Amino acid sequence: MKQNLSSVAIMLILSFFVSCKKDSDCKLCSPPTDKRPMADFTFSLDNNGQVPCTVTFTNTSKNSSGYTWYFSNTDSSNLRDEQRIFKIPRTYSVKLIALNAEGSDTITKQITIAPIMYSVVVYLITPRDKSFNPSYYKALKNATTNIQSWYRSQMGNNKTFVLNPLVLDTLTGLHDSTWYNSYGSTSGTDPRYYAFYNTQYELQQLLGSSYNTTNYAYFVYVAAPGGGAGIPGFCAMGDQDLKGLLGINPENPDPNRWIGGGGHELGHAFGLPHPDNQNGLAIMWTGYLIYPNCILQQSDRDILNASSFFR
Repeated sequence: MKQNLSSVAIMLILSFFVSCKKDSDCKLCSPPTDKRPMADFTFSLDNNGQVPCTVTFTNTSKNSSGYTWYFSNTDSSNLRDEQRIFKIPRTYSVKLIALNAEGSDTITKQITIAPIMYSVVVYLITPRDKSFNPSYYKALKNATTNIQSWYRSQMGNNKTFVLNPLVLDTLTGLHDSTWYNSYGSTSGTDPRYYAFYNTQYELQQLLGSSYNTTNYAYFVYVAAPGGGAGIPGFCAMGDQDLKGLLGINPENPDPNRWIGGGGHELGHAFGLPHPDNQNGLAIMWTGYLIYPNCILQQSDRDILNASSFFR
């Protein structure tokens, strides 16, 4: 009797499953469906990824009924797709949260925006033990555009160097202010250039793989003691120049002298040498002391006319 009952039970079960013609006929035949959200997005960059760069974000999330984008601590959105214009060259973290009744899912992607190719990239570095000085920022921004106009007037063909839309960007240094003008493994052995080489090393640390003196000329000021210098692709000045731009350097209270000094070092970043003729009017000799009444010599203009940085 027990054997007969078992056989009947088996036959009933088999007939039940065979009777399921399709998934909708029987829940036991269908695998469970995961309705949890899966966040994802793609993005495209215009202008070859250079500032000003419009980035279009396309939401490809699945099983989602709501979305939250985070482009920065203060910039968020709940739209399905998004678009942003980035004017500052750097790497941004963009986060998307996808939501539904079952929960949420998050994905973060890195978006790298480059400066304009063959442009002058200007930085004001504030050491980690100092507070940002807005007066330095304003004076340096004005000086930079002043130098740009001076080069245009001297070229005689309306050419000058290109600046990025922001003109001047800011960075927080990795070191205290006393480090920049001190001897160490990155400073070189000549005390005149301690600050120059230390600043160059730190900028490489701050920018990482995006540091490129072939595609960009870096014009850098640090709010810390140190003298100025320049080589192809990079120049740096210290707070004596920043104070000079504000007219509070007792060595010379005329801001023009310090604007001219910046123009001189930037000339080195463009590959201009000190002139053999030692012309006192030439900005690449001592003419920066009488800026803006100094000159580019023809040999300077020839170099700049052949440079990708002048257009």
